[in-house]
Amino acid sequence: MNATIPQDGGTLHPSSPNTQKPFYDFHPLRFFLQAALTLTGAEAGSLWLRDPIRNPIHTSILQEGDPPFLPQFDNPQLLERWIAELGPKNEPRDHGVFKPNSNNAGMDLNESGLILKLLPEILRIQTSYLSQPRQRRHSDHKSAIASPEFWLGLRFANDLQCFKAFEALNSRSSSSNLWPSLPIAAQMAFENHKLATLMRDPVCQLPGRVEFHACLSSCLQKESARQGQLGLILINPDEFGVINQRYGQEQGDSTLRAIAAKILSGLRQSDLVFRYGGAIFAVILEASDAQRTQKVGEKLLNLLSGPYLEGKIQLSFSIGIHSFDGRTDNGETDINDFLQKADHALNVAKLSGGGRVVLWQPGEFDSIQSYDRLSGIFTADSERDYRNMLLLWDTISTISANEDMQGIASEFIERVAAVFQFSRAALFTHDDQEAPAVIAGVYGKDSHGKPNSAHSFPLSGKQKELLKITRQRKKIERIKWGKKNQSHVAYAFPLTARDVFLGWVYLEGVDDVLQLDSSDLVFLDALAKQVAIAIDRARLAADWKSEKQRESQQLKQEVEALRQALPQARLVYRSPQLQSVLETIKTVAPTDVTVLITGESGTGKEVMARTLHEHSLRQDNPFITVDCGAIAPTLLEAELFGHVKGAYTGADSASEGRIMQANGGTLFLDEIGELPLDVQAKLLRFVQEKEITPVGGGKTRNVDVRIVAATNRNLFQEVAKGRFRQDLYYRLQVVTVTVPPLRERPDDILPLARFFVEKFALQYGKAKLRLAPDTESLLLAHSWPGNVRELHNTLLRAVVMAQSEIIAPTDLQLVDDSKHTSPPAIPEKEVFIPSSIAAAETRQPAFDNLSKQNTHLSPAHEDPWEALRRALSDQLTAVLSSEHGAPVPLGRWLVEDLVIEADKQHRHIARRACKALGMAETTFRRHLEKVNRETSLGLVTRTTHWRKIQPCLESLVRTASLSDTPKIAENARRMLLHIIAEQVADNTQLGAKLMGVSVPTYRKSIKTLNAAHEI
Repeated sequence: MNATIPQDGGTLHPSSPNTQKPFYDFHPLRFFLQAALTLTGAEAGSLWLRDPIRNPIHTSILQEGDPPFLPQFDNPQLLERWIAELGPKNEPRDHGVFKPNSNNAGMDLNESGLILKLLPEILRIQTSYLSQPRQRRHSDHKSAIASPEFWLGLRFANDLQCFKAFEALNSRSSSSNLWPSLPIAAQMAFENHKLATLMRDPVCQLPGRVEFHACLSSCLQKESARQGQLGLILINPDEFGVINQRYGQEQGDSTLRAIAAKILSGLRQSDLVFRYGGAIFAVILEASDAQRTQKVGEKLLNLLSGPYLEGKIQLSFSIGIHSFDGRTDNGETDINDFLQKADHALNVAKLSGGGRVVLWQPGEFDSIQSYDRLSGIFTADSERDYRNMLLLWDTISTISANEDMQGIASEFIERVAAVFQFSRAALFTHDDQEAPAVIAGVYGKDSHGKPNSAHSFPLSGKQKELLKITRQRKKIERIKWGKKNQSHVAYAFPLTARDVFLGWVYLEGVDDVLQLDSSDLVFLDALAKQVAIAIDRARLAADWKSEKQRESQQLKQEVEALRQALPQARLVYRSPQLQSVLETIKTVAPTDVTVLITGESGTGKEVMARTLHEHSLRQDNPFITVDCGAIAPTLLEAELFGHVKGAYTGADSASEGRIMQANGGTLFLDEIGELPLDVQAKLLRFVQEKEITPVGGGKTRNVDVRIVAATNRNLFQEVAKGRFRQDLYYRLQVVTVTVPPLRERPDDILPLARFFVEKFALQYGKAKLRLAPDTESLLLAHSWPGNVRELHNTLLRAVVMAQSEIIAPTDLQLVDDSKHTSPPAIPEKEVFIPSSIAAAETRQPAFDNLSKQNTHLSPAHEDPWEALRRALSDQLTAVLSSEHGAPVPLGRWLVEDLVIEADKQHRHIARRACKALGMAETTFRRHLEKVNRETSLGLVTRTTHWRKIQPCLESLVRTASLSDTPKIAENARRMLLHIIAEQVADNTQLGAKLMGVSVPTYRKSIKTLNAAHEI
């Protein structure tokens, strides 16, 4: 009987006699087939098991006799078609007995034959074996249960024997009827087959590692007892990982099946084949000496080497061999030692380039490591494997949890000593100039059964020599001493990483207690290698940290030297007004009094605060700036005072806060007028007591800081309006310094301008750039409402855009001052957006109401809402009349440009900008981040006609910041919705596109307006 390893979808092809052997020597179906031939008197037979549940359909074919009942099937599809048509095209006799038909799918079958279909009802198979999902209902369970088709083909020597067998199968006499016994025997064989299948490798259908260890141990004991010989062959394809990487795991599994089939075809029936692990196969040859085992290995090498996957890839193989001779080994052998030698031979073949057979020779492989890295961890001894896995896991956890060399060494040595019962254990480091230094060591046990730690670890002369030899040979060494019944043994394991010898693991104990074998030493050596890598990494990390600390200290010294050598930050001024301010600052700088700096935006209040700090006694300590207007009110308290871990959602770690960061230095509170009242109360306590309490904490902390505050508001008026605490105001204005605006100190304009031009010209590689006389005159004539910040940005833009060495007046792009001569009109109350689609006659009066609400406006200034309505109407008309492209999202453009304009006018202070638009801060930030991101990617586009909307938005945002009009963005969007709904009527698709929203959102917006009687 022969069978072929599955190659296509798990199907087993039939094979010609004497070409291949069964994939498992104890195949239970083989015994059933042989018994059926004996029972019926047939001279040949074929047994096939067809499982219709699997996808693809799985068919197993077994043959017995020469020639077999079925011919060779080169095409698995032909076999499947023949089986599927077996019943309809053959004449049924009785029960499940068929007479073969020679017209069966092209099959040339002998007429002296019978085909038996053993009833599926007898061979019920469990859903667990079919790997089907668990059924929840009885009806589901019933439909899921199916039987394989179990067929038996018998060929007889002549028609007479065939007739006798048929009569025996269909006899009414229970004593001579063979039919009941065959299905029952088939069922038993099939159940045994399932159990055997569970023990095999699912890919190659070969026995696995556990069976291999058990079989090898049994064979070694048998050959040792009779002084016989045994050969072991390990086979591994070179560069097999390329197949999985390039073609995928399915193709890799297919290749493994093909390799297994070739191995089986080149061996005797009595030879045993296993899948040892991964892509390594093992062959046990009983009654084979080293010479014959090597010849078999060379035969397999020639047989296996060649193309696979239909010629897609060419594989070579490495083969390692070791043999056992019971006549010379005195009947003593260790299975792990025997296996390791074959494994070493395989590794030699791999390291030498592959494509060769290597026979293990004594003394030639001492420096070669095991190719199978799990050979010392998994030994087929479940208790030992469990112990090794626990210790391996503990070692990994130790390495992961510790960053220092001491911690790794201590925990590792303690665990190893406890698990293996070593009386003494230590880890030594190596230094060429000094004796071995113990990092961690244990000896004996305390009263609680725990190992005693040893800070010093004395060694005898022999033990020191053991370490010396281990370092020289870089492999495991051992020594023994003491009496025979109480002998001691010591092992030394080398610690190496990156080809550098780091030290030793020293283990000592009573030999009878330890009872270590070769697999234990392999395992301990593997652990030592991992610990060596961890210690090397910890040592490198410590060296890196020390180097960084040294560099940091050196950098601090260099910065301090530069601070002493360089002059203080340059203040460019010429005006007596600013000179007076600086004299005041220099007077109060040496003291610790609180200073309040006032002035318009852009006058340089932060520069003055830094100047104050640089002239104070705290100049070597931190200067911390807190922009009170740029931090969300909900986060401001935690930002200032810090918070403990878990104080609020998202507080995953503690934070000391800005005030504590400024300890010993200066705390600059910019835009202090923006502080919420509740935070003002806590800040007052800090100003009075110089104590803070972190958010979520209960302990107060003393802080030594100097407070400098700045604002562009009139805090006295803010106090009168109830927006600023009076007690905090008087605490802050101990010394008030007012920085005059740039228009009040014209003597500083040109010095500052020339300084900025020189600075930016050097920065952008335009060293010869200078201001034209007309440009300087224009700078002097400008009122500079943005003060020094505006001058700074104007000249930065001019330097970057300059095309010549002279900055002309046109390069400045100054805004006409006449636009700032009078303030824009301010609505007295909320502006409501009228809209009416329902009745055309009511539309115009709605906008008349808007005009009535703004009758206070000066004739020279048009109401911004009316201007926006007219501009949006013109914009929509232009879009609808355009013949180019699809409608543009006017609604999205409107909101985005309002956000951009508010952010620009309020100098990127989100709190003010969102307040002006009447928009939630989170919504505002989301819109702003989105448009900024799209701008950076070049995705923001606007039509030329849209530019007419921009002045309306500028005026609207400016007006909103000076009035109490709420929800500017929402009202503007509602106005556009009204205009769109009015012009496109019931075309919801077009309306949604114009608003830049989905159709459901657009319909919901229209419904909301209808409900509010606005349409």
